[in-house]
Amino acid sequence: METNTAFKASPPRITRDEAREAETFAMNLLRSAKDTLDLSRIPAPMRDDVGRESVLQLKEIIDRLALPLIESVPNQAMVRSEKERIPAEQIRWRYPNTTIEIVEIMDGEQKGRFLFSADTVKRLDNLYRRVRHLPYRRDNSELAREHVSPGISKGFYEYYISTPGILIPRATILGELIEGLPDWFNIIYGDQTVWQWIFLGISLFLGGLFLVTLHGMLLRRPDELSDANRNWRRVFFYLVAAGTSSFLFHFIDETITITGTALYVSSISLDMLLWLFLSTVVVFSAGALAETIVASPKIDPEGIQASYIRGLFGLLGFLGAAAIFVNGLSRVGVSLVPLLTGVGIGGLAIALAARPTIENIIGSFMIFLDKPFQVGQRVNVLEQNGTVESIGLRSTKIRLLNGHLTSIPNEKMAAVEVENIGRRPHIRRLFDITVTYDTPPEKINRAIEILREILAVGAIID
Repeated sequence: METNTAFKASPPRITRDEAREAETFAMNLLRSAKDTLDLSRIPAPMRDDVGRESVLQLKEIIDRLALPLIESVPNQAMVRSEKERIPAEQIRWRYPNTTIEIVEIMDGEQKGRFLFSADTVKRLDNLYRRVRHLPYRRDNSELAREHVSPGISKGFYEYYISTPGILIPRATILGELIEGLPDWFNIIYGDQTVWQWIFLGISLFLGGLFLVTLHGMLLRRPDELSDANRNWRRVFFYLVAAGTSSFLFHFIDETITITGTALYVSSISLDMLLWLFLSTVVVFSAGALAETIVASPKIDPEGIQASYIRGLFGLLGFLGAAAIFVNGLSRVGVSLVPLLTGVGIGGLAIALAARPTIENIIGSFMIFLDKPFQVGQRVNVLEQNGTVESIGLRSTKIRLLNGHLTSIPNEKMAAVEVENIGRRPHIRRLFDITVTYDTPPEKINRAIEILREILAVGAIID
């Protein structure tokens, strides 16, 4: 606060670089203070923000309380003695007349350290609201020279939550803009100032408008694009969407400095969108790669080989997207145990329901290995006579002689007899031609010549 005041003085008493150095120094102190908190129950993306806010709230609370005698705080020898007496018990110490506790961490990376408990971190916001109207305590360090009292930072928490930037608002362009706004912009509603709510709404609106406009530009007429080109454009769009979500997260967090519930909801929502967009990128990347390979002149786009390529890349894309999204859920604090349990039960139900589909996929695999017919060949199967138009993973489509299109499940196509008319070496035609008994021999010979011309070379006439 002193640095910000010195920087915005006219003329400034410090330079911008000096203000940045002071901010870096203060941030290092905040990180050290944050390390005294057990943040294991806080979602990973929120730990830095919640940690900073929590230590400042804790400082505001302690600044209003009488400091305990240093002799009442357990030292290393007292802790060692207590561990020898009850080695399996968790050691804890409570700040006098409060619910603030320092406890021994029993497992995880922090095992053996003494931190403000996770329950204390959870209660800090309520504790701060209960004491923020109380006066700050007096500095009694001169009365107890053996223990120097820490300084009291009056109003620092409200300064932190209501100014742009991390700590030195004047060092940012937005900070200079906010200082020029009328005083009513700095009124606090719902733990945020009016200007913060306005900038939050504008940021989210502009981000959404940008993505809607970009989507329209890239995929305005999707039917005019090839499958590969359409998927590659979708990959680009969702990459930009993921980048936009990340940018909005950092802008809201570090520039507007939204805090509390508003930050939690905004950050979790944007982080979920980020992981969802990244998962979608993987899905469409797999589809784009598949369509790029299928576009090769050596592969029939309607053939079974193309279907297998699409199916394989689709499966890989789905698995990759699921892994990324599940990782994202774990990072934002969603418990995976109920999710995995639901997936297990749902997977069994899906497997039973998908039995016919699985049989058809196996049937398509048998067709791929045996090759009883190919796209473009005329077949007669199950009393259906027509030309094969496509061979998919689930069914084979046949264009009948009357123009209708029929789909036959691959499980049946692989199990029944298929008459492949398209692979015949020749056509044998049997019919009777009658002449009267008084027909002259020269006319009979001429009739045979006409028939040979009609039936083409190779026909056998008995």
